[in-house]
Amino acid sequence: AIIAISKFIKQHIYGEYGISKNIHVIPRGVNTNFFSPKKVSSARLINAAKKIGLEGNDQIILLPGRLTNWKGHTLAIKAISRLKVKNLKLVFIGDLQGRVKYKNELIYLANTLNIADKVIFINHTRDLPSYLMLSDIVLSCSTKPEAFGRTILEAQAMGKPAIAFNHGGSVELVNDNQNGTLCKVEDIDDLAINIEKVLKLSLYKRKVLSKKSISNVNKKYLTKFMCKKTLSLYIK
Repeated sequence: AIIAISKFIKQHIYGEYGISKNIHVIPRGVNTNFFSPKKVSSARLINAAKKIGLEGNDQIILLPGRLTNWKGHTLAIKAISRLKVKNLKLVFIGDLQGRVKYKNELIYLANTLNIADKVIFINHTRDLPSYLMLSDIVLSCSTKPEAFGRTILEAQAMGKPAIAFNHGGSVELVNDNQNGTLCKVEDIDDLAINIEKVLKLSLYKRKVLSKKSISNVNKKYLTKFMCKKTLSLYIK
């Protein structure tokens, strides 16, 4: 038996190896004991807000993921530079993994585009839910298709709007304009337009999106479902 973590990976297995039989799609799961708005204390939120340097009515655009160029940090910076909205911060959160040169390139780009004060780097944290909770949008700008796209799932579990490129596992997780938004792959203009659109969502629409996102995760994508399906397959 072969376990594929998404329909996208099932198709990839067939495309690369010509195997179509006995492939079982078992999606990755998210642990809602950790990724849930109800589980984040105000003390944790205050701590995360201090690290970001959150002020007044700042809007937070979060891009979680290790600092590597295929995660699309450059695209996010360029998209942010095209926005009319001024009171925002683009927060990159994830391991540097020794890529100091790459980080410096991103800082140089932000300086060149006059948005250095809007781009914040947070090294790896054990408290991603707090940063997700503070964010207005969570981005997935990967230039290569994600095998699954757990970042999106974690954002949805926290009830946050996710914006992702329209490829890979992301396509299965985002029901466009219901629990997130899909953009044209590597299209900076489309990314900027969609960020602006989501930032302008009314409080009511945000609540509806939040409810749909959390409900979808609870129905399909919990860690316990993944474990149960995996063990059932082993037993079979």
